[in-house]
Amino acid sequence: MDKLLRTLDSLRSNGKTDQLLFRAEACLLKLSQKSHLLPTSFLAENVVCDSRDPSDGGGFADVYKGRIGNNPVALKVLRIHVAGTVLAKVEKEFCREALIWRQLKHPSILAFLGISKTAFPGRLCMVAPWMDSGNILNYLASQPTVDRKALLLQVASGLVYLHERSPAVVHGDVRGANILINAQGQPCLADFGLAILADSLATMTSSSTSNIRGNVRWLPPEVLNPTQFGGGYLRKEPAVDVYSFAGLCYEVYTGEIPYYAQRSDFQVMTDVLEGMRPARPSASMTEELSDTVWDCMEKCWAHIPSERPTMYEVANTFREAEVQVSHHFFRNTRH
Repeated sequence: MDKLLRTLDSLRSNGKTDQLLFRAEACLLKLSQKSHLLPTSFLAENVVCDSRDPSDGGGFADVYKGRIGNNPVALKVLRIHVAGTVLAKVEKEFCREALIWRQLKHPSILAFLGISKTAFPGRLCMVAPWMDSGNILNYLASQPTVDRKALLLQVASGLVYLHERSPAVVHGDVRGANILINAQGQPCLADFGLAILADSLATMTSSSTSNIRGNVRWLPPEVLNPTQFGGGYLRKEPAVDVYSFAGLCYEVYTGEIPYYAQRSDFQVMTDVLEGMRPARPSASMTEELSDTVWDCMEKCWAHIPSERPTMYEVANTFREAEVQVSHHFFRNTRH
């Protein structure tokens, strides 16, 4: 398995992105799932956790600060309290998501450093680089003059990369808390597959507790109520990320979560399923939100998944909006 992984890494480093590479990656994925094993190179060695108090927590995991040698790392520990056959199934899904994340190479994708079996014995733990700037919302609070459109274009480019893989990779939980900023000011998509993994856990345990609680404001109607759209599991569809991207845009431009005036998540779910979407923010909330970007956001919020644009189309819209701003600035400087 390690030999196959090294071969894949060599192909990627030579710029190979064709269907043969995607099929080889799928083969590695199936081999890992059948054997319940991961390549030994996945194991992050000498991982030390600096504190047993989480520094942060997402929808499905707690984040602890640790280190490998002198390098700070983030330890993402899943909130899973199961045993026996259910734990074995969860570990299988965990390995699948880790393998997918390991294969992703893009400037807007958070790097995967490995899995630690020693930092939190008996618990599933992913290791990633530590980001001192925090998430995109923390970053904007400390750097309010940053070009928001440029940041969102970089996120959109990362999502295009995911969706154009074969098969498409869907993030499943696109929102401000899951966009981290590196030392160069580059936004990086984090928390791959955790939402999908949590969905799998809920199914395995027949849990009546909604695993979408807290993320409702970014999720599309087909995830909130699949039966309204013919049933089936729909979170793995790229259209889900497109819808959530509009919510991310709302956060980035306003500093508020979608439906911020509505305190009840249940009421937000009701509003979403009835086709209600956030109103356009006032000029006092944001002066940067152009007509072009707002129109794009409304299209991303379309109730019917097939009526939403692709992330490729969204990224192109943001590029065109950047060009429009540049031309406007250039004309003004000449007069």
